Amino acid sequence: MRDIKEIILILPIVVFSIIIHEVAHGYCALLLGDTTAKENSRLTLNPLRHFDPFGAILILLTLAGFFPFGYAKPVPVNPHRIRLKKGMLYVAAAGPLSNFGLLLFICIIIRIIALNIEVIDVFYFYLIKVLLIGAGINGVLLMFNLIPLLPLDGGRILYELLPLKYKIKFGSTERWGIFILLLLLITDSHFNLNILSYILYLPTLFFISLTTGLAINKILMFL
Repeated sequence: MRDIKEIILILPIVVFSIIIHEVAHGYCALLLGDTTAKENSRLTLNPLRHFDPFGAILILLTLAGFFPFGYAKPVPVNPHRIRLKKGMLYVAAAGPLSNFGLLLFICIIIRIIALNIEVIDVFYFYLIKVLLIGAGINGVLLMFNLIPLLPLDGGRILYELLPLKYKIKFGSTERWGIFILLLLLITDSHFNLNILSYILYLPTLFFISLTTGLAINKILMFL
């Protein structure tokens, strides 16, 4: 369980990363002709416009170490207003791509800092810590949302790529998707199966290590 100081440190990073993810969906839809998100004032970084009470509670529980899940209010998208035939594929991919962009940007900043300082004092220690937490959060958000299960972005990407006869069958699983996801999350956490560790955390750690030049054990020391 994290202490209150760590939660206060991490919360703004989590909120910002989730909001960027949702806004990316909306902006992509806008570029493809759907103004629904804009009309609903959702193309903003204002947290209040993306606030979901239950999702916010889950985020706090996640930060406290009790529950590995949380979300913001999904940005509304009208598929019938999207101009491209496969436009929803790009809209679905925009969220994870935004998290990848943030992850890569943060890792480049860490790399620059690591190459230009000889001694890590208190200031640089906490700066690198915050940056690594930001990178970790965006890496986990990226991998989590790419799980090929509706209603996650990975499921929507897979749905758009499937032939019509399989698309209909796969689309019918969305009603059960959230329950399957919660069952996986709770089971993995309660029984220490570590399935999510392989899916979410290991790829994130390897990518951060590869791009920053930091050894994984040093990254874990900061986290």
